[in-house]
Amino acid sequence: MVGSPRVWVGALRLGARLSVAGSLALTVAVGCAGQTKEPSGAELCPELCKAGKDCPSAPAVTSCDDFCLGEDARAEGTGCHDLYDAAQNCLAKLDDICTGTKACADEINATSACELSYCTKHPSDVVCTVPKE
Repeated sequence: MVGSPRVWVGALRLGARLSVAGSLALTVAVGCAGQTKEPSGAELCPELCKAGKDCPSAPAVTSCDDFCLGEDARAEGTGCHDLYDAAQNCLAKLDDICTGTKACADEINATSACELSYCTKHPSDVVCTVPKE
């Protein structure tokens, strides 16, 4: 019986479910549209390095490109790249890069702890050795 109240209630429930499902799918699609991934540490490092060279506590770096390649290789080789990216993104958001060691201490320390943990277990790995000049 198509005209019975029972069929109409069932049809309304089905319609409501499809409407909710469609709305949910649209919300997810719109919510995800236009989202971009944060830049990687490798992309950010050269500019951050150049900007930070004049900071009072900055280490002496002769080539930011070489320094950043080494940092990225260590982060990748130790399995700590996500932490490295987070630290670089934290630094990139600062108005004053020279405040980075304090403002991004959690991210920097997490990266260092991860790399140290790996290198303690794999001291002869090339990403854990310090080049001799």
